[in-house]
Amino acid sequence: MTDPGPWPARPQREVSDLGERVAHLAATTLLANVQREKLLPLAPVFETAHYAAGETIAHQDEVDTSLRVLIEGTVSLQRERPDGALEHAGLLGYGACLGLEGVFAGQPRQTSALAVEPVSVIYLDGEVLWELLRVDADMLDRLVLPDAIRRQLRVPSAHEAAGGEVTVAVFRRHWLSVAPRLILVPGLLFGLVALLVIPLSRMMASPTSMLALALLAIAAALGSGIWIFLDWWRDYLAVTNRRVLHVEETPLIDARRAAARLERIQDARFVQPGILSRIFDYGDFDIQTAGSRTTVHFTMLARPVEARRVIFEQVKLAKGLAESERQAMIARKILAAMGQAPMQAPDTGLQAASAPETRPLPLHVLRELFDYLIPRPRIEAPDGSVTWRKHWWMLLERSWLPAMLLAFLLTTVAWIVLGFSPLSRSALQGAWLGIGLASLVLGLWLWWLFEDWRNDLYILTDELIIDIERKPLGFFSDQRQAPLSQVQDVRFVIPNPLAAILNFGHVYIETAAEKGGFTFDFVYHPEAVQEEIFFRMEQRLAAAQRAEQDRRDDELIRWIGAYHRAVGFDPESPDTVKRMAEWEARNPPPGAATTPEP
Repeated sequence: MTDPGPWPARPQREVSDLGERVAHLAATTLLANVQREKLLPLAPVFETAHYAAGETIAHQDEVDTSLRVLIEGTVSLQRERPDGALEHAGLLGYGACLGLEGVFAGQPRQTSALAVEPVSVIYLDGEVLWELLRVDADMLDRLVLPDAIRRQLRVPSAHEAAGGEVTVAVFRRHWLSVAPRLILVPGLLFGLVALLVIPLSRMMASPTSMLALALLAIAAALGSGIWIFLDWWRDYLAVTNRRVLHVEETPLIDARRAAARLERIQDARFVQPGILSRIFDYGDFDIQTAGSRTTVHFTMLARPVEARRVIFEQVKLAKGLAESERQAMIARKILAAMGQAPMQAPDTGLQAASAPETRPLPLHVLRELFDYLIPRPRIEAPDGSVTWRKHWWMLLERSWLPAMLLAFLLTTVAWIVLGFSPLSRSALQGAWLGIGLASLVLGLWLWWLFEDWRNDLYILTDELIIDIERKPLGFFSDQRQAPLSQVQDVRFVIPNPLAAILNFGHVYIETAAEKGGFTFDFVYHPEAVQEEIFFRMEQRLAAAQRAEQDRRDDELIRWIGAYHRAVGFDPESPDTVKRMAEWEARNPPPGAATTPEP
């Protein structure tokens, strides 16, 4: 976060009146449509800062993470050209807002802001503002934002939990990769159907039948063309403000997805193997991450130069935002060490979650029985850990034989009970015994398969990824785990059309551990599993970065405290003279005469 300048001048006049702050906010274009009663809780969290004439308020190419409202003075906007020369970009006066691009879109400033005369602003931390906007979705909708910023909102709506991820650009394969198939396959299919129609038409004198066959040939060619086009369209490389996504999807057959986080991207390169690739501007594109292998490989990518430029632009922005937040944190703690209270997040009025409602014992037992017989495919525990089970199709695939045999036995029982059996009484007694033993065996077989399926768990915590394979009754148990910090890549595969229809697949997790990678087999909604793992990895990385940053900041504060103590030492002050006399009395110099105790 960038505070209103790292070292604001000493305040000349603080805006302490609530009504005055509300008036300043209402005068801005940004908040012009927000009702006054909604500005009242917003105004107290704004603080005041002052800048001397000639002082730089914000720098070009930095990402602002605080919103400033100009309440006094004039600000000049200056843009640095590639040749290093400065050009004037405009003047801002009362009611202007600084930091819209950074706070709402996470984008760097296009100009620097310079105080032409003594300037006063009221400012608010961007994260604090977003906390308020997430609670009040109507206020977010009423903000007057430029269209370019509105399209790139860090959090597009108060109900969206994507963590502020937005798509910056989408790149697909060149049209030359699909044109031959789009022409040849429908043409060949149309010709094949036509060859079948010609001999049939000689046997069918009805024009209606001939028209139906002709329409069949056209439909076959058109359908194959649509399928080929969708197969090309659903393969793409998407660049967001968080990562680069590689999606390969064959309609109704399978889907594959790989992702590389921006902070781990080390290089993006492409190869144009022939003269056609250079003429039509396509190439084979590779993205190298901090792992040991290339995680993204895309063939015949159109506009590879533009793709490389966009990726490195987002990498630069991500690193710039992280550096801006670090500098802002240091500035806040330095101001705190100098005796200025840091800005605190407002109380949004959110209440802590209440204790879960207790159910009566019969309902509790029924609920436990239901959860045992029909376990949920995804369970989130109170400690934040997430557990996945294999899709129910895996159980059905393994248990269909004993289930059919048991259904046959039950049908036989019903047949005997209804009196349709030709067996004698003595024969029926033997039949009942055989049916009972067979039912017991089949029931135990089904229970074993069900319990074996139910005991296979995939668990994700804030620190670990765990794969548990257990047999019933403790006959076999295998548990593997690896820290999230060792995860290098996560991708998923939907193996066949049935898996695409039922929405299950395999999630492959590559780690740097000695035991290699993990595979979450037959999990429901594999794309969501991949997203959850990436989200936990980002959370863990952010937490580690914050811990390291706090450690460095604390060390810096100790240095600043020592500096202020040294600068503030006055040997002539009465308190200092008294403390020095007491110390000399306790520590007399060597050889000095001491007064013996009586």
